[in-house]
Amino acid sequence: AESIKEKNLKEFQDLLNKDMEKRVLKEGSIIEARITEITKSFVQLDANAKSDSLVASSEFENFASLKVNDTVSVLLERIEDFKTGQLVLSRQKAILLQNWEKIKRAYKDEKIVEGVVKGKTKGGFLCVVMGTNCFLPGSQISDQPQKPEEINKLFNVPIKMRVVSINEQRFNCICSIKEVFMRDKQKQMELILKKIKIGDVLENCCVCSAQNQWGAWITISIDGASTVAMAHITQLSYERLKDTSEVLSVGQKIPRIKIIDIDKTMNPPRISLSLKALMPDPFDEIEKRFEVGKTYSAKCVRLV
Repeated sequence: AESIKEKNLKEFQDLLNKDMEKRVLKEGSIIEARITEITKSFVQLDANAKSDSLVASSEFENFASLKVNDTVSVLLERIEDFKTGQLVLSRQKAILLQNWEKIKRAYKDEKIVEGVVKGKTKGGFLCVVMGTNCFLPGSQISDQPQKPEEINKLFNVPIKMRVVSINEQRFNCICSIKEVFMRDKQKQMELILKKIKIGDVLENCCVCSAQNQWGAWITISIDGASTVAMAHITQLSYERLKDTSEVLSVGQKIPRIKIIDIDKTMNPPRISLSLKALMPDPFDEIEKRFEVGKTYSAKCVRLV
């Protein structure tokens, strides 16, 4: 009787081993498991292994909607626990790993992703992108200086970003909002450059967007695309100006302005504009207005 029992046990063991050989289980991989029981404390999962696994209910974000026989993705941490002998699975770690794979694909494909800024940290901000905690350097918020109130508006709202660096060993990810701006600006610049050339006179499509003592930034808008060009103070008038505000103000529409240069060797290309080029040159036909040897009254306008 004992030999028959041993024979049956051996046959059962052989059948079990053959069945297990068909089941591909690799530690560290994400597998599918079927829910066999649900309690307040745990979810019991069948992953076609020698034993079921108990996963804490707190690991399931959608715990309330789970049903028996539902299939979920889990991370296979260990095929057999040293103490209990059970399969060790994790729903939370599977989600983190799946999200990390999404981050890696977004980085490789240079895709624009959506992230949410959650808080401040040393040198920048903590943001969540596709379920993964990422670092947003302060220098990568914008291509323009930002006021504190403008930065505060970035918190807890979806923002387009780009993954610019990852460290697979440390699971670190660096994102940038600025890169999205720069890419969009580059595309719009390319569209504008296809429609303009040196010598063109731009009519009713330019607005002064910023200025300082030595020049003004002019926004060119054509067919839905826009880019910023530069008008140096010496190109605003034939008169000597102390400040660009003598001719222009921020928000002022410019009826006509001429393109005098497009430097494509710069990155991004620089477009130079001129109001002066459309004005009559005071030195044209000067010989007809003044005679050599004759005395004229004059006004001193500047001492150097």
